[in-house]
Amino acid sequence: MNTCVYVGASSRTGGSVSGVYRRETSNVAWRHLIDGFADDTHVHAVTVHPDDPAVVYAATSSGLYRSLNRGEHWKRLVEPVAGEQMWSVLVHPSDHRVILTGCAPLALYRSDDGGDTFRRMPRPQIGERMTGCFPSRIMRLSVDGVDGDTLFAAMEVNGAMRSADGGESWVDCSGPLVELSKQPFYESALITRDKAEGMLDVHAVCSAPGASYLALRMGLFRSLDRGASWQDLGIAQHAAHLRYGRDIVTSPWDAADLFAC
Repeated sequence: MNTCVYVGASSRTGGSVSGVYRRETSNVAWRHLIDGFADDTHVHAVTVHPDDPAVVYAATSSGLYRSLNRGEHWKRLVEPVAGEQMWSVLVHPSDHRVILTGCAPLALYRSDDGGDTFRRMPRPQIGERMTGCFPSRIMRLSVDGVDGDTLFAAMEVNGAMRSADGGESWVDCSGPLVELSKQPFYESALITRDKAEGMLDVHAVCSAPGASYLALRMGLFRSLDRGASWQDLGIAQHAAHLRYGRDIVTSPWDAADLFAC
């Protein structure tokens, strides 16, 4: 079996290339997969369908795209409203007909028919905490490890939120993160003057039975009560300079195993 690795690239903050790249295990070269994309498309996330490796989704600066042939050609499934960008895409782990894409500014689209049609969900009633930053964006979505209707969303520079109804409505899970930021160890203000900024700079979320995890600027954090509280996993004790949490995922073969970046 010839498997593939995909990379989404953006030249937004430097470099000269954007788009999707693919490398096959039988070939050391990377291919730039451009058919169907505009030249200036920034790709923020790539997801392969769990049932069919030929089906690939890309969340981009110009909408959500799908390829049915391993990226050889792309078709836009969701055209964003003016000023909107897609930053994440999730195929529901227990119902693969459900596909979600998260946006900036804060918004969510959902498909219940495998991506053929999408609807724009009600805007989450979560305020923008950081003035002077870029608009809050949904960097990652995850499904609760027990309840398939419960979703979590990681918001860059705006914390985390939870939905109990598949994305129809959301509650803010960021209050405990703000409380932690009042301790000097968790203070960080790089873009604004708000020292809670670092604890709200959430880049990824993943879920396992009974627990949810965040990767954010100040480390890795776990909740055992669906976001009502968050505990530091203490990654800084291993390497303080690697404390900046960029990604966290559960292993596909054992949800007790985690990988972090």
